[in-house]
Amino acid sequence: MLICPVCKKRLIPSGNSFVCTENHSFDLSKSGYLHLLTSKGRNPKLAGDNAEMVKSRSAFLDKGYYQPLAEKIAKILADSFESKGIVKPVIIDSGCGEGFYTTSFCKSLPAAYIYGLDISKNAVNHAAKRASCDKQNNAFFCVASSFELPFES
Repeated sequence: MLICPVCKKRLIPSGNSFVCTENHSFDLSKSGYLHLLTSKGRNPKLAGDNAEMVKSRSAFLDKGYYQPLAEKIAKILADSFESKGIVKPVIIDSGCGEGFYTTSFCKSLPAAYIYGLDISKNAVNHAAKRASCDKQNNAFFCVASSFELPFES
């Protein structure tokens, strides 16, 4: 499903890395996310929200103000999958930020496999840790651009 951001060939898990047939290799972080944002045209170290912004957003969202919205979206998704007969849906949360919605969908849609991606390394790191703490094994996070999605068509 994931493709190499350099050559666009399929990435295959290999130990703690993902490798394409051109031998481009991307290592999983300690938190379990994959960094696929290249420096072509941007500085990945400065991309997206910084750690303080992620912490503030997470603190706000964790108060539950948007939980009803997350639950409503999950219900709409579940109903849509059911009506189409999709048993193992794949969801891509592009611009997942700190993972509030992604992990909420993981809980509400346990049969789904959910990819969360964002350009902010700080946000994706937080999201991966959140999913790990919540024991969400149906989520996978990567640092990547919404303008160059790292997925096969």
